[in-house]
Amino acid sequence: MHTRYLTLLLILTAVLCTAVTAFTVLVDPLDIYRVVVREGFNLSKTEYQKYARLAKPVQIEFHQPERLAFGSSRVDLAMPMEYGKAAKQFPNGFNAGLNSANLQSILEVLQHASITGEVKDVLIGVDFYMFNSLNQMAYTYPEALASLNPNPWQRRFKQVSTTVFSPGMLEASLATVRHQDGPPKRKPSGQAFMAPEIEKARDDGYENQFRRYEDGLVRHVWTACRDNRFAYQFAGNPDSLAIFRDILRLAKTEGFRLTLFIAPVHARMLEVLDASGLWHDYEQWKRDMVTMIEAEQNPSITLWDFSGYHEYAAEPLPADPAGTMRWYIDSSHYTEALAERMLDVMYDGATGFGVPLDSHMINDHLNGLRSARDLYRASHAEQFRGLQERAQRLLAEKARNGKHCPESVPSDL
Repeated sequence: MHTRYLTLLLILTAVLCTAVTAFTVLVDPLDIYRVVVREGFNLSKTEYQKYARLAKPVQIEFHQPERLAFGSSRVDLAMPMEYGKAAKQFPNGFNAGLNSANLQSILEVLQHASITGEVKDVLIGVDFYMFNSLNQMAYTYPEALASLNPNPWQRRFKQVSTTVFSPGMLEASLATVRHQDGPPKRKPSGQAFMAPEIEKARDDGYENQFRRYEDGLVRHVWTACRDNRFAYQFAGNPDSLAIFRDILRLAKTEGFRLTLFIAPVHARMLEVLDASGLWHDYEQWKRDMVTMIEAEQNPSITLWDFSGYHEYAAEPLPADPAGTMRWYIDSSHYTEALAERMLDVMYDGATGFGVPLDSHMINDHLNGLRSARDLYRASHAEQFRGLQERAQRLLAEKARNGKHCPESVPSDL
């Protein structure tokens, strides 16, 4: 009797485990296995964002895209991999953008992609805050990356066990099935759908959205230091310039085309950056990237600057509470429509927006941005005063409550 009971228990356990495994694979909350994709069942990957740092490297290894886009939530939300000339050249593209991505995470996932597949084209949206030494953090799921877990059998076992057999994935699968009434959250290319974010901006009010991002950037994103210091390396922390150099050298070693771009943030964000006393660091950051890129002597690397006070960045906030902005959802995040304009310039040869940076024109370019800034301020005097006053209040608050940062280390370009 005891033996029969134990045998039955083992059979039931095996059946239950098999059923749970099949259910998780079929629902596929992280869009990895794609056995079934059906509207009303699992089309909308509602739980994906919680596990994006796990999902994206596993998707890269499983589907081996030739073309990749990296960056922060700006890239994740707005960069359409199916659009333009580059998409026709490399149709198997993947958006590897991550919220609050830092240079270290970009390097590690890019190394992972290079080890597990054949990468031919890479697009990276570089952000000023990415280069702050304090923002370089260890990857959340190092066991999923070939760059950190080189044993392929061990890595695949860990990937499958985490994305299929874990309690978290069962919970994510159940939640995915339950919440299929809304629009899809993710494209197969890895990009988040922007429509929910646009709706949120309209519901909350664009002024609130803009202020929330501007305040966060001053408080802790650009730098969390009490003295508001920005540095490529703080004592005891990673050297962000060394990480950036590793990305540049990987392009040469692996032979892929590398296109870097500085985002076209809204003019209000540039005004807040200046009010925070970081304009000089912002300009020096652009100069330093140019210096490092040219030192590599690799014609396959290009750096584009889409920042500035151009017509897109000067788009006014809607006067109508029900209105929608065409080019922005907040002061930091541009829309997919503006991303398409950038892709037209970088890959299709369109002109009139953005410039490729090099040492011959960088000084004139930066002088031109300052002149455009002065003109913008003259026509937005009240906005300028309001942004200045708010930034100063936040800096005073940070001086009292901010982080005690270690000494910064002089950079070695």
